Amino acid sequence: MKGLFHYFLLDKDAAAVVLGEAVGATTLVLVTDVESCYSGYGTSKPTPILKLTPSMAKTLEDEFSPGSMLPKVRACAEFVKKPGNVAIICGLSNLEEAILGKGGTHFKNDTF
Repeated sequence: MKGLFHYFLLDKDAAAVVLGEAVGATTLVLVTDVESCYSGYGTSKPTPILKLTPSMAKTLEDEFSPGSMLPKVRACAEFVKKPGNVAIICGLSNLEEAILGKGGTHFKNDTF
């Protein structure tokens, strides 16, 4: 069919959730260029967000850039809906600390 195009949009963060679920992972780590999610990012006083649940993430969606952090936050919130799953957003520079629970933004489905 000449002139007919089909598009497939793949969000890498959402794809990470699907892949993680497919292989039975219980932890999802999304590594980005900042050390955690921030409230007030881009302002003179950004505050790191250390812990999030899906409901907390939903109420804070306006804090996250739609083309950058928001897809990561949504992906992590989706991943932790399965009981026992955890997710982390962190930077490469603090990856080890984040995995040890000493950095990054940690997502769980229950109350911290």
